[in-house]
Amino acid sequence: MSLGRSQIYDRYKDFLQIGGLLSLYFLNINILSKIFKNILSLIFIIVVSYNLLFFLDKVYERRLDTVNYDKSINETIKIYKSTGKITSDDISHKKAKRFVESIILSIENEIIN
Repeated sequence: MSLGRSQIYDRYKDFLQIGGLLSLYFLNINILSKIFKNILSLIFIIVVSYNLLFFLDKVYERRLDTVNYDKSINETIKIYKSTGKITSDDISHKKAKRFVESIILSIENEIIN
């Protein structure tokens, strides 16, 4: 159903797909021929491995984004401590540019060291 989706939150659809394959396998265990069982098992293994690899790839991408975000915040803190001011141009990560005032407040209130 959601084969090839790029969002992690769509993974529940993949579980519905896997559940459908499992129900085919277990509900028709006596009716299906040996060849069809093997083909169904192969399809099930392919779907599960694809979903696992896809999910791990997305987790890795999110981890890299988090590391880049943290480095950007640390660089911004160093700039603020050395110059006493920062602008959104000083922040290299695009998502962190929205939080200039929050970073300044956190440093001034000694929440961030």
